[in-house]
Amino acid sequence: LDYVEVDASQNQLSVRGLQQVLYICTRCEYLEVVKLFKNQLDDQCIPDLAFFLKKCSSIKELHLSHNHFSRDGLADLVEDASRSRPSGETLWLRVEQNDLADPK
Repeated sequence: LDYVEVDASQNQLSVRGLQQVLYICTRCEYLEVVKLFKNQLDDQCIPDLAFFLKKCSSIKELHLSHNHFSRDGLADLVEDASRSRPSGETLWLRVEQNDLADPK
């Protein structure tokens, strides 16, 4: 598939829906932006997101704001993402308005 951006935002997606979206995304050779904001995603989605980032190294932006991720879940995702990025490649991970206790 030739998509550069996939927008599945504002769809009430949970882990099952996310898995379907990520399956499609893994088939997009040139994908750079995935928008998943304003859904019902939570820490159960972290393993699927980490696997996706490992498999799709072309991703430059991942929008996860306005979901239900915890501080620990997002920390795990950042750690997994940093290990799977090609050397020197930056990932913009947008995560505001999640279930972070005492954000710093």
